[in-house]
Amino acid sequence: MAKVSLYQHCRLFVCPSRREPFATVNLEALASGRPVVATAVGGNVEVVIDHGNGFLVPSEDPQALAMPMLTLLKDPDLTMKMGRESARLAQRYDWDVILPLYTAVFAEVMSRRRG
Repeated sequence: MAKVSLYQHCRLFVCPSRREPFATVNLEALASGRPVVATAVGGNVEVVIDHGNGFLVPSEDPQALAMPMLTLLKDPDLTMKMGRESARLAQRYDWDVILPLYTAVFAEVMSRRRG
């Protein structure tokens, strides 16, 4: 089964990392329109807006992780609302948006090397 299909068949995504530089899995969940429950570490805080497209919880706290999962499982309307927000936020990371930013950085670095 393709990874995209797995995301599309889940109701929410959970990223319980202790440390996370930047989790691509969170972006995949966002692009699939799923709310994300994640620990408030590293890159998770860049893509999960607490009470917006998911929930951020303290690391190493299973109870804190469980509570928003239960909330989302019990409230389909909230799950759908947060999922729509995830899909909207995922557009920031679309290659059509990101590629020009990378190209500009590379062009600036190259111009400095020549000058």
